[in-house]
Amino acid sequence: GVATSQPPLYYALQTFPYSMAGGTLLDRLEFMRLLSALMGGLTTLFVFLFVREALPGVPWAWTVGALGVALAPLLGFMSGSVNPDALLFAVSAAVFYCLARAFRRGLTSRMAVAIGAVTAIGFLTKLNFVGLAPGVLLGLIVLSVRAARTSGRAAYRSLALALAIACSPVVLYVVIHVASNRPILGLVSSSISTTPGSLLSNINYIWQLYLPRLPGMTNDFPGLFTTRQIWFNGYVGIYGWLETVFPYWVYDFALVPAGLIAALCARTLLASRAALRHRVIELVVYLVIGAGVMALVGAASYRQFPAINAEYGQARYLLPMLPLLGAVLALAARGAGRRWGPAVGTLLVVLFLAHDIFSQLLVVARYYG
Repeated sequence: GVATSQPPLYYALQTFPYSMAGGTLLDRLEFMRLLSALMGGLTTLFVFLFVREALPGVPWAWTVGALGVALAPLLGFMSGSVNPDALLFAVSAAVFYCLARAFRRGLTSRMAVAIGAVTAIGFLTKLNFVGLAPGVLLGLIVLSVRAARTSGRAAYRSLALALAIACSPVVLYVVIHVASNRPILGLVSSSISTTPGSLLSNINYIWQLYLPRLPGMTNDFPGLFTTRQIWFNGYVGIYGWLETVFPYWVYDFALVPAGLIAALCARTLLASRAALRHRVIELVVYLVIGAGVMALVGAASYRQFPAINAEYGQARYLLPMLPLLGAVLALAARGAGRRWGPAVGTLLVVLFLAHDIFSQLLVVARYYG
């Protein structure tokens, strides 16, 4: 089935609960889903650690960011199923944490091994991890250049070590495919060779998949505001096979808290603009990771266009960027000031809890109402 095209790690891990559970197939599936739920917990843990490293100034805000992610309905929805996305989210959050820790404390040989190992695990988890790779590579290069100022050539040895560990699954994959006379990168090779249209038309499509069309662009999504209708509404809640939805007024109402969170986050960034100038390169690394994920999803969708439009236009494909959501929530809580910040942080957590509960009730009503 669809699992054939994916790397084997998640499915290999699922053989343990499947074998140990015994009983009926439903009993086995229950234990397999529990393993996915554990991976969801690991995602939250790494988001907490990332926010702690990236925003060390206000400890109570770390919890706000992590709990907001823990209660995100889409994370629970995917982490309650048997799907490699559950492990992908955890590995992606670990990548963000390792990079943030290295930017704050320096690229040591141990940290290089950690980043390389987590990246290798990502390549073994799901092909979507390829989208994170350019940002990880950029981060390692920047960190090694910084470290070289004090440790000299040792920094570049750490870079080489990290890259060797990170690329080892890819190298092994290539060797196996060459030996068996198959395409060097398997599905990736065939995807590249069969991508339709020109590079410009690909970029045009990917841009419009996320952002409003610019003047002069061919309209690939007539009558559709993708930012709102695909991504925002998808995050608020479109479940099942994209047929379980809230009443439309819920998506309109959700714009209010989303706008307030964005405003509070912007207020914090504006107040901290002096500190941000010293961390521009680090922020660029995180943005490149996010852009890589979005570009990969857009390119995969374009391969089905125009027969199917926005084939992978589902908010769950952007959940590898959950650590950035945690940081936004932490910054929003801090934006309320020292006096009101903890109260606003608590309100945000309660808001996410309510969102989670109503999302669960929506799905329950879909099947049992």
